[in-house]
Amino acid sequence: MINLVYPNLFLFLYDLREGLGEDSQSLTENQKDFAAKLPTNIRSSLFDRDSVFESDYLELLTNGFEDFTDSDKPFEGHYYPVRLNDTYGLLLGCSFQEDRTPHPVTCLAKFQAKIKEKLNNQYPNIGQTWLIVTEMDNPNISPEEVAKKCCQSLNIGLKWERDFQGKGSFLGGSIFELSRYELLMDESTQNAKPRTIQEIQKNIHLIIAVMPSSDAAKIVWEDFNTELLRLFCYRHKVFWAYAQSRYLKQQLKKDFRVINQLVGNIGSQNLKQLRKTVDDAQKISPKYTIKLNYLDAQIRTIEINAINYSRRIGTIGDRLNQIQAQNGQNPIAQILPILSWFQSATATSNPTSTNPTPLLSQLANLQHPYDLKFLEKFSKDVEEKYQLQVQKDYANLSPGSQLLQDLINSSRAITEIEQAERDRNFQNTVGIIGAGLAVGSIVASIEIPTEQNDNFLNPPLDLALSTLHIPGAWLPFAIKITFSLSAALAAGLFTATLIWIGQRRLKK
Repeated sequence: MINLVYPNLFLFLYDLREGLGEDSQSLTENQKDFAAKLPTNIRSSLFDRDSVFESDYLELLTNGFEDFTDSDKPFEGHYYPVRLNDTYGLLLGCSFQEDRTPHPVTCLAKFQAKIKEKLNNQYPNIGQTWLIVTEMDNPNISPEEVAKKCCQSLNIGLKWERDFQGKGSFLGGSIFELSRYELLMDESTQNAKPRTIQEIQKNIHLIIAVMPSSDAAKIVWEDFNTELLRLFCYRHKVFWAYAQSRYLKQQLKKDFRVINQLVGNIGSQNLKQLRKTVDDAQKISPKYTIKLNYLDAQIRTIEINAINYSRRIGTIGDRLNQIQAQNGQNPIAQILPILSWFQSATATSNPTSTNPTPLLSQLANLQHPYDLKFLEKFSKDVEEKYQLQVQKDYANLSPGSQLLQDLINSSRAITEIEQAERDRNFQNTVGIIGAGLAVGSIVASIEIPTEQNDNFLNPPLDLALSTLHIPGAWLPFAIKITFSLSAALAAGLFTATLIWIGQRRLKK
């Protein structure tokens, strides 16, 4: 049976503080979501110190930590909220009171339940990392076997054989990393925006540190908690940005298909259809450009966080070198805990069955106080996979913006055509009226004889006009006006018919 001495479970979680293009209302909503993960008694003052424009690292609480209450006993724990520039980070730790009592590995599940209870069933919108730090009870059991049991007890969806990423050494102990990342998006999500990051991706991350002594274990969470808060933040920001890029890519591909359709149809469209195409392009263009800019922003986010991740590993290594130099003044202090394990093991176990391999492994770790190469694998994956993929997607989707711009530029030609059409219609109208007036004026200039009024009208016309009660003196003038207007209307109608026939032939 595997027991743990002074086991500790930590949860590092991260929420977005302020995203690109978000306003003050979005900031308030983000702060509200983050505050919901902390006790009610500190929520009102949680952001009193959060008033600077930028801050690489800012403790949000005046005292730094907020401890669990007495009602949580036998569990002990604390909250440690910080601001990491545009991100909020929260470290929760849970353990038993410090003593040398061995605890079964199943205690980790109890710690996990307590932490989830403290979070009020709230989930981070960027990512989270679980960290187990413990001292071994029996040095004859390999650290890897202990780590396997710890992973199994925590039950967060990881399988050792499938998700094991690497192993290293740290202050004489062994450290293991397990992770699982996969996208959850499918084709149906392109018409509905996912509500949470959990609907886009599954991102599970676990670090297990099996230390040779409680002193070494304390150094992990007391001296390195701020470094680990930063390190894990950079990691999760990379995956968060990559997940955002997948959603943006899906939306851009959908728009790109529409753009191709608009461009493909433009050659066979008439003036009315072409005008609608330009209107559609003008509606899509700003949205497409914004999405494309956001996709480019994800490239920058991945790039800068990958760089910061690598630099933070270097900072942790420098700090470990300092600790090694300090302990180098008294090298026996490093060996005593392991010799104590060996003495305990030989006194309580069958000497013939003692396996020296774990002990030799610990002694080897003393010669090489740290090995963090397994963490560097993530930087390589980012460079060769995630960052490269988003860069290629941006390059493939960028031409869509130029295609839209070409369509929009064609609106100038449409405007000129419309203006020419209006001018032509005006000229046609003037021509029709002019033709009518010209003919009418010619007719009006003809002199109608007024002598011999008795013979001026034939009987039928005389009878018709007499019914209108027109005075005889006005008849010549009335007849002239009637003939003039009739001729003008006939000439205008004839001119309009000729223009209409000509335009029909031009359109064909």
